Amino acid sequence: MTNTNINIVVVEDNDLLREEMVSFLTRPGWQAHGVGSGKDLNVWLKQETPHLVVLDVNLPFEDGYMIASRLRSRYPLIGIVIMTARALHGERVIGYEAGADVCLTKPPSIRELAAVVQNLSRRLPMPV
Repeated sequence: MTNTNINIVVVEDNDLLREEMVSFLTRPGWQAHGVGSGKDLNVWLKQETPHLVVLDVNLPFEDGYMIASRLRSRYPLIGIVIMTARALHGERVIGYEAGADVCLTKPPSIRELAAVVQNLSRRLPMPV
């Protein structure tokens, strides 16, 4: 069964890409929010707890791998999707080792991103 009330946060420093992903991921049953950095994510996390994070690797101050590792240890059941423009297999392995469930090449196919969110939502704990 798929969750019908998923809280998603997109961490992306490219304003246009972040806005496009948030707009696309905001659909019935999906609440999407966007932040531009790990620092902004920390502020957001003080008020919200996401079910799923879509995370860019190349972020200012703290990269997506470090953020994924931190999120995985704090929220072990959260869904983590890492996006990277680096297409080397080794880069994706680093993402998986950091705690990502899925690593996508950037820019992501919107259909693929939606399918990933849909699939991950099947294992996420139901919202309270």
